Amino acid sequence: MTVMTVSQFHCLCRLAAHLEVDGNDLPRFSDLVTRVLFHLLLAAQASAAAHGRYIIEPADLPITTGLQASIRRYRTLDIPLDLDRILDQLAAHRPLDRILATDTLARVPDLVGGLTVTLARTFAAAYPGRIHPRTTDWEAIGAVADLYL
Repeated sequence: MTVMTVSQFHCLCRLAAHLEVDGNDLPRFSDLVTRVLFHLLLAAQASAAAHGRYIIEPADLPITTGLQASIRRYRTLDIPLDLDRILDQLAAHRPLDRILATDTLARVPDLVGGLTVTLARTFAAAYPGRIHPRTTDWEAIGAVADLYL
């Protein structure tokens, strides 16, 4: 399973960055997005712990200005993502020590959508003119994401 369907992935990448992706790209991309999401949730968990809370509130999420803009862009595309699919992917990672508040949990699909827009646009910036990603391209974008997200 992946965080989104092939058609959702195709539409998001095409609309966000004019990328032509296919089903072979989705598992690598899904792993990348899930890894970045998990790291964001770990940072949110640390924030909640620092504030003496057992519950991760939306304000604990380390959302940068750029990621917020990508989330807004994702919302305009009107391609809803399924929370259960995303949570199934997150289950491959170790469990968090804190609980996600209902409002925080409700933001997870938007986070994945925003991360998808961000990563697709990062690809377009790193490889201008290339519309068909290669495996090594996704690996490089993943390395950049690990540095900045």
